[in-house]
Amino acid sequence: MRARVPRLVLLAAFSVPFAGGQALFTGETSGKGVSSLFVAANASFVRDFTTPANFWTAYTRGVHDRLDAFAFYGATAIFGQVQHYGGLGSNLGILKRARHKVDVAFLSFFSTPFNHRDQAATGFATFAPIVSRPVRLRACQMTLYGGYLRSEPFGRRANKLFTPPEGTHNGIVGAVLPVSKSLSLIAEYDPGPSQQNLGLALLYTLPRR
Repeated sequence: MRARVPRLVLLAAFSVPFAGGQALFTGETSGKGVSSLFVAANASFVRDFTTPANFWTAYTRGVHDRLDAFAFYGATAIFGQVQHYGGLGSNLGILKRARHKVDVAFLSFFSTPFNHRDQAATGFATFAPIVSRPVRLRACQMTLYGGYLRSEPFGRRANKLFTPPEGTHNGIVGAVLPVSKSLSLIAEYDPGPSQQNLGLALLYTLPRR
């Protein structure tokens, strides 16, 4: 970001059962040619269910000043069973704070399971409008972001351990704190009517060649 907070903040729980996951993106895209690596973990506190754990990694590339594309791989653990999944996504910049005071983007990503396919829907789609803005709290510079997260499984979803029986809705409240010029710590909380999600991530912005 212009305040030297790395602009690329990536994604979360793509195939979590009974949980819509997280966004972990800000409203500001990274910029053409910028690449990042990302590792993250989150827990979903689901009403009348266990607490799924989700771990994932992703590679993101700025293909345009207003568009980031990414590929991801992850694993979700429930009742001692682990499902591996992967997918693709994008973050499309809509508004820039240079003109509008805040950055606004539209996040979308799609995943499919690699194993336990009989216990999961064919795939999962997630969409989220995101609003963010860098702020300074005393000597600490960070980026605050928020939005709305909508996740929807497609294909058969009834009685599936690794898929919610219906789409999920969550709010998004997150912060990006730079640890160094290229490394950032991200924290996000997602309140919702059927579950709440809490996650942490590390984002490393690769040097530009």
